[in-house]
Order: sequence, then structure tokens, then C-alpha cells
Amino acid sequence: MRDYVRERIPGIKFIHLKVDYDILLEKSVTRTEKMLAQAGMTLAQFWKFPDPDMTKARAEFGEEYDDE
Repeated sequence: MRDYVRERIPGIKFIHLKVDYDILLEKSVTRTEKMLAQAGMTLAQFWKFPDPDMTKARAEFGEEYDDE
């Protein structure tokens, strides 16, 4: 993919950022909660949403929402 981008955008520079997993998780949850709040929904409500990704998540992690 980088070669493709380099062909399209000469001189582009790529950087690699290393971030602790706990920080990534915290920021992801915060962004998701904010997005869901704008839609009038909580994480617990979204967990029950009839979406294929959420169905897979419930099958793997359980039907009831848990912050863990």
C-alpha cells in the first residue's frame, strides 16, 4: 500500500507511532461514547444493536454489556 501511495504522492513521509494499548483503548471508548451520545445511544444500548459486528461481539463476549 505504501508503494501505491508513494507513486501517487511523491515525497510523502510515513511515520510509525507506538502507543500503549491501554491508552488506545481508553481513547477509543471515549470517541465511541461521544459518537453514540450524539445518536442518543449508550454503549450498553449499542451492544444490543442488531448489527452483524455487534452480533459477532455478543457471540464472543456474551449477551450482556459489561465495561470489561
